[in-house]
Amino acid sequence: MSRWLFPGFLALTLALYAMVLGGKPFLDDWVYVLAEPARHILGAFGELHPGQFYRPLPLFLVAVLQLAGHGSPVPIHLLQCVLHALLAVLVVSIAIRRGTPRGWAILAGVFMTASQSAAAAVGGYDTLSITLSTFFGMASLSLLLGPGRYGAAAAAFLCSLLCKESALGYLPLLALVAIRAHPTVSESSQATPLLRRHGALFSLLLAAIAGGYLAWRAHLGAFAPSAGSGTYNMNLSGGILRNLAMLWFAALLPVSSVDVFTAVAERHVAVALGGLVAVGVVLALLLLGFVRKGRWDRGLALIAAGSVALSPVLPLVHVSELYTYTILPFAALLLGESAGSLAAVGSGRFARRAVLSLAVLLLAANSIATVSKALAMAENGRYAERLLGAVAGEMRSLPNGGTLTLVDPVLDHPNYSVFRIRSFLLVPDETLVERSGRGDVKLLRVEASRDSSSSYHGTADRVLTLDGQALPVRL
Repeated sequence: MSRWLFPGFLALTLALYAMVLGGKPFLDDWVYVLAEPARHILGAFGELHPGQFYRPLPLFLVAVLQLAGHGSPVPIHLLQCVLHALLAVLVVSIAIRRGTPRGWAILAGVFMTASQSAAAAVGGYDTLSITLSTFFGMASLSLLLGPGRYGAAAAAFLCSLLCKESALGYLPLLALVAIRAHPTVSESSQATPLLRRHGALFSLLLAAIAGGYLAWRAHLGAFAPSAGSGTYNMNLSGGILRNLAMLWFAALLPVSSVDVFTAVAERHVAVALGGLVAVGVVLALLLLGFVRKGRWDRGLALIAAGSVALSPVLPLVHVSELYTYTILPFAALLLGESAGSLAAVGSGRFARRAVLSLAVLLLAANSIATVSKALAMAENGRYAERLLGAVAGEMRSLPNGGTLTLVDPVLDHPNYSVFRIRSFLLVPDETLVERSGRGDVKLLRVEASRDSSSSYHGTADRVLTLDGQALPVRL
């Protein structure tokens, strides 16, 4: 591959996400704003953080970068961009090994880089866990497609697990690829039985790695999902298919998911139908390339592979758009291979121009949506910083043992993911207590009601609304 591939992908990533490079933390980002980073460097692999999750590798890297960068978020955001560009290079490498012509394989990498569905992962702070996990998971797959690099592939799988528990979804996929003979070896080759024996042993090694990881995780007391209705509980009924369909929809959507899913929530039929039609056209063109080639099974195999990689999170009651990042490499591989097939129709010249024109349109739409999402995330960070100062100031002004009620407004438009948020939830209680130094103050969070603007009066020493107005209690 060209030595300019990674620099090119990195330059494109930095251009798309430039506005978040110095972005302030908000929502879950605060869990990686470490008060004592040196302590986590030494203890990352033996502790649970954030919360009850065991994700030692991103915790270790965040601690090192915060210590080296004196608390600046820039090094972490730069690492996110580097990982995203490296993942795009991996996509190109896998596409070429699958027989995709070089130019169309590069198109797959560009789509991986520019896709609007990557913004929640690449533009975030605490989302380092999923970018690292996806990179190592795909690296393991890429190594297996090479000449028998079983040791390196197993190490990459372990690193993926140490970043995020959802990496367990790579286990069946890697085992299946390993058991099959190397793709460059024919079925009649004398090497085939040996390779398959090695593949079976490798699958047992992967199972042992996963078992050891789960045992250590359980020993530390890490969170394990169970049946229920909470965000991290499991629903084994129709929710699995719904989650799978929505994540693939987001991965193939060429315009901002914020606009489309908000339109669905607000019942704006025209915008919602527009998004549905856009995804339908993209999916039809992708599958058409495989059908035209007579290898529709290759397209379905990529869709199945991405779905298997997602399998650990599909039973959850609520699955964030963030997890679209797991299937995005497979969507990019679909695009590259299908575009190459469609471009070879007939004499090729007209077909190539038509496919290139559609590809440019697709990439341009995704790039515009990615920039709009990055801008929204950067603004949320700035807004969270202002909220933190205002609320911490109010907490300091309260008497000992006082109560501060934070009232979220009635919204004209719904909040969505990490992009559209108007809520005090941008800053968690722990951060407010730490910044204000007032652990004695009780924080209450309520939502305003359209029917009664005074329903929360009498419950606090001070009430704070999102417009910054401090209200005394009316007894």
